[in-house]
Amino acid sequence: MAANSAVERAFQLAGSCATLEEIRRTLRAEGYASVDAHLAGRMIRGQLSLLLGGKKAGGPAPASIV
Repeated sequence: MAANSAVERAFQLAGSCATLEEIRRTLRAEGYASVDAHLAGRMIRGQLSLLLGGKKAGGPAPASIV
């Protein structure tokens, strides 16, 4: 398994995936455990959705979310 946590990897994948479900599938395929539990939090889902939504709208995704 990679050195990144599932949450860190999810944020990395937000740059190349189109949906939250695609992020989940990719994390599972990469061997991360308890993916649904790691991404269940409202704040994490919201932040990932913002990153994913920025791509759909054609605008740049935020550089970082604090």
